[in-house]
Amino acid sequence: MALNWNDFDATTQLVHLIGKRDKERVVPVGEAATASLTALQQKSPVAATASGKPLFVNQRGGRLTARSVARILQRSFGRTVGGH
Repeated sequence: MALNWNDFDATTQLVHLIGKRDKERVVPVGEAATASLTALQQKSPVAATASGKPLFVNQRGGRLTARSVARILQRSFGRTVGGH
């Protein structure tokens, strides 16, 4: 799943994404997350308004992968995320 800036709508507080089998999903975003994403948009308006630009990026500016998110969560919470 690739989440891009144009998938996020601050006005409606919704994220539109494509899930398994190309099924569109509309996910509500809380006020705190909306405020944070809006602040990020204001810091980098060119990237935030460009179509296809990733919403979350790594330190090098590339798209954040699921594995990277798992690593971040593991460091933050000290346990395996998504493990069996």
